[in-house]
This record gives sequence, structure tokens and C-alpha cells, in this order.
Amino acid sequence: MENKKKIDTYLVEDHHQVLDIWRKQKINNIDLIHIDAHIDFEVFNAPDITSAFYSSRSVAELKKNLENTLCFIEYEPQINKQTDIGNYIYPAMMEKIINDFWWIIPGCRFQLNKNFNLLNRIIKDKLKNKNVRLRYKKEGIFYCQAMNHNFYITTLDALPPISNKVLLDIDCDFLVINDIRHANNTYRIGQRRPWIIPSQLHEVLSSRLQNIHLATIAYSVNGGFTPIKYRNFGDELAYLFNAKYRTRYIRAKAAEKMFRMFNKTNNAKWYRKACKLDTAYSTEYNNYGPLYLQKNRLTAAEKEFKCILSADKNNVHCLLNMANILMRKKDYMLALRYLDLAKKYINKKNNLLISIDYAQIYFYKKAFTKAKNILLELIKRDTLNPKITYYLGRIYETEQEYQLAAEYYRHTIRLGFARPEIFMRILRTALKLGNDKKTAIINFVLATLKKIVVNDKKSICQVRKYLQKVKIS
Repeated sequence: MENKKKIDTYLVEDHHQVLDIWRKQKINNIDLIHIDAHIDFEVFNAPDITSAFYSSRSVAELKKNLENTLCFIEYEPQINKQTDIGNYIYPAMMEKIINDFWWIIPGCRFQLNKNFNLLNRIIKDKLKNKNVRLRYKKEGIFYCQAMNHNFYITTLDALPPISNKVLLDIDCDFLVINDIRHANNTYRIGQRRPWIIPSQLHEVLSSRLQNIHLATIAYSVNGGFTPIKYRNFGDELAYLFNAKYRTRYIRAKAAEKMFRMFNKTNNAKWYRKACKLDTAYSTEYNNYGPLYLQKNRLTAAEKEFKCILSADKNNVHCLLNMANILMRKKDYMLALRYLDLAKKYINKKNNLLISIDYAQIYFYKKAFTKAKNILLELIKRDTLNPKITYYLGRIYETEQEYQLAAEYYRHTIRLGFARPEIFMRILRTALKLGNDKKTAIINFVLATLKKIVVNDKKSICQVRKYLQKVKIS
């Protein structure tokens, strides 16, 4: 049923874009109701200097925070460049846009209780505070206090009536992820189904939230969290909260129907009609290929990309992803052909991606000078990309420039690309350097291994054994 109040409502593609909306609307100290399968809150690894001083609970923590900040500034002077879909609520809280934070998770209160330990781990991890612990506020609601704010976690069926002014923030993936244990984008690829529909969600929220100041809705198709076939849920919710979205909703429903017909028949005319109604249907995540690629299921990914290319031969995303598959298969000549095709239709946003792909191919074809020239140019434009620093490290290691190789491997690890293989490489380069430099690298690896969490315990054991060997030599 249409909301006659016509709540001020905004639709965004990626969830972190709502932060700019809140800033422009000059929101100040309003409680946030966050409807999402993901918390989207995380204390920055590198807080700004002032926050580091005031938020640290000990000298040791202050030292660690300042080290992280100085490390980040080494690559990128703007601290806010850390903002993304997984942490945008943190800067909103720091800027006093939001006050208390309500996270409404999928499912019912039974699942809430069942997931208590997982939620506790999430809170400790995202707040970067081991002393924080969730407590029962009342049946169906957990809470904790941190950073001078209240954090509540509950489900729709346990959400109490709230009369004070609130910000409503909805992610469409909430409707298709029925449990936070299944919130990973690669969980059961292609099998997600709605556990609640937009009209039901709207009905519950309208009955519980009596003073919605502003509503934001994220499609979250990018990244594969919301399957493209449920993209129109965002438009339906927007229409339910504000009638001005009626035309957009009708158009979105028609586009979804056309795209469904394309998936059913593989007839290109339906694809073109869907994209004409809504250009978002030509996005990278208009198929499950990128998710299969994440899981290294190359055959399934290739099938998905070729299906889209049969209807849209100039689709840059699919051409780049096909090149990626062929690189993994070590068919570099055919990969280059796909990159050359993509280059004809590339825009500035994707130009960086294609340049990295070219550098990778040249590297594996042993054209190191070509690869290095591209990468050195790219690092001036994107200082926070660990893929660039990784391949520069590989090239300098091949050229026996061990000091430079070690530096770029160190940057790669510090930028979050801390795979066991890279630890092995930086330790191998340490063996080629003088004692002082070797000791510095060993200390860096030791300190980093204490901080990171790696699922591949077997590989990490191998790294530790090799570390002992480097120490002895």
C-alpha cells in the first residue's frame, strides 16, 4: 500500500553512496535503522590523527592507531578514501550524522538467538574492541555501548515501536538473504530467493517507525549481493515509501520482465529491451559469472559471460572477465584479443582495470619491461591497489633488484593483500639482502603474522617454518 506521508526517499546503486546524501541533507544526530544482511560499520584501520588520540584506551593502542594512520597516509593523504560499502556508517557516526545505531538482521528472533556468538564476533571485529560484548536488552534485542553510542541488534519481528525521529536505511540484499550466516555473495550462487517481499517489509516498518525523517535504499546489485532479477525490489520499496517513484517502479517492473524473458529464451531482443528501459541491466553483475570467477569455477563463469556476449558483443565487463579466465588458463594470446576488443569500448572508469590486465599478460609472457612501464604509470594514479605493487615486486625480483622487490611486497601486504605466497616471496628476497635489511623484513613479517587472520593455516605454518630458516641463515 502506498505511503501517503511521502517520506523523503533516495535510491542508490552502492550502499556507501548514502553517506553523501546524509551530508547534503545536513542530518544531525538522528538514530539509524539499518535494514541489511551486513552491518556496514567498521572502525577505520587508519583513523584520523584527532580520532586516534581521543579513541585510544591505552598508550599501546594509541601507538598502534598512529602507526596505521601514518602507514595509510604514506599511500593516500585523504583518510576518507577508506570509506566503502562495508564501513560507511562509521564516518557517519564520527561526523555526528547518526546517534544510536539499530541493525535489523534477516530472519526471526529465533535466528537472532542462534547467531548470538557470530554477532558477538562481528561486533568485536568491526568495533576493533575485544572488550565489547553484546548483552540482552530484552527478548529479541541485543545491545552494547561503545564510542559513546548505543548499538542495538534485532530482527523485524522483535523491532519495538520507535516514536523518535529516525533515518531508515535499507539494503535490498536483506530481502533475499535469510540468515547472516549466508551473507557471503558467493553462497549458493544463483539459488537465492526472497524470504520477505517489499510490501511485507514496508508494512512492518510503517507500523513500527512512526517518524521516518529520510529513507535511503541501496540496490546492491554490484558485487552480486542482490541478484539482478531482484533489482526492481529497490524501486518497489521506493514507490511504497514515496508515490513520486511510481513511474520508475512501473518501468523497473517492465525491465525485469524483459530480462527474465532473455534468461529464459536467450533471445537478444529481450536483453536489448531490458537495457533500453534500465541501463543497469548491462552491468557487470547482470549474470553470475563474476561470482563463479571468485570461486575459480571457470567453466560456469565462461558460460555466463558467453551468454551475455551473445546478446551484447561489446559488453566491456564480459570481455574483461573472459580475458581474466583465459589468463588463468594461460592462453595469453586469446586473452590479449579479448582485451583489445574491450579497449575499443572502455570508459575512463574501467581504463585502469584493462591496463592492469595488459600488464599481467605482458608479465606472464615475460615482456617485463612493457609490464613494468605500465605498472609504474598506474601506481601514480592508484596508490592503494595491491595488485600493482604485487606485480612490480614480482618483476623486480625477476630482475634481481631484491631491495625494490622487498619494498613492493611490503607495500602489497600493508595494503591488505596478505597471502601466504607473498610472505614466502618477501622472505626469499630477504635472504639476498644484508643483515640489517634482512632483520627489518623478518620483524615486519613477524609483526604482520600476529595481526592477520588467515584461513589457510597449512600455508601459514609453511611461512613460519621458512621464517625460522631465514632467521638461521
